[in-house]
Amino acid sequence: SAVVREAGTDVVVVQIDRDEQGEFSGQKVEINMEQIKDGEILIDNVFEFVDGKEAFPPDDLINLTHLHEPALVSCLRKRYGANRIYTSTGSILLAVNPFKRFKDLYSDDTM
Repeated sequence: SAVVREAGTDVVVVQIDRDEQGEFSGQKVEINMEQIKDGEILIDNVFEFVDGKEAFPPDDLINLTHLHEPALVSCLRKRYGANRIYTSTGSILLAVNPFKRFKDLYSDDTM
């Protein structure tokens, strides 16, 4: 995760609190505002860590802080990797073809 520590007109200084392993980093990175405006740098969603592992994207992506195409694809990829092929975005249901059968997906208990 990252926290904006200083903001100017042209540059934003971001302090990275945790790296991919959840360890405190404290590293500061300068980001040019033009890169954000031009779409070169996209703000990602931060999922809290639970027991040392990053929490899972929500079932309804409308709850994301930043909902844009790369964030949506990233969440769908994570959910697909965990065999969660159905995801909502508000009233829209997104289904990713798993190209395999799920034994319990349409069982009597599920229905």
